[in-house]
Parts: sequence; structure tokens; C-alpha cells
Amino acid sequence: MGEAFTTAGGRRRGRILAVEPGHHLTGEIMGAVLSYVLVPDAGNGTRLLLKVVMRTNPVIALGGCLGDLVMARRQLLNLKRLAESGDGPAR
Repeated sequence: MGEAFTTAGGRRRGRILAVEPGHHLTGEIMGAVLSYVLVPDAGNGTRLLLKVVMRTNPVIALGGCLGDLVMARRQLLNLKRLAESGDGPAR
């Protein structure tokens, strides 16, 4: 724990708060806590959920949600593509 959560422009950002392999990855960046959670579904597959928690005022929250919606959707679709193609990082 405590390792960089992500990088942007070659700089480390945020920090990893908790990891449970095969279940979730939780990190903190810019005052927000993000959890990527794997949830088994009834069709013998897995759903990837992104949970974001942040304390702020309603105006900033609305702006943040709209901006994050675009970025998170693109990120989750990219992760889906990688998972389904088998082109993910080597283990």
C-alpha cells in the first residue's frame, strides 16, 4: 500500500489504499477515493464497477461527475477491450 495509484505526464499521482487480488483495487487521488470492484454475475462472467467517493460542494461535484463520466467510461471500455482480447499486461 502507499504506492502510486496512477501516473500522468510521467509523474506519479495518488496512492494505493487497499488491494484484494481478484476482488478490488482502491486508491486515492486529488481528494477522491476510487475503487475498482470485480463482481461475479449470473452468466458466469464478471462486471467491473468503479466507485468514486469525494467530499466537496454540490457545484464542484456536478462538474467533477460530468468530466469523470467521459474519462471513466473510456477507461472502463478500454479495460474491457483488453480483458476480452487477452492483450493485457503480462503476469
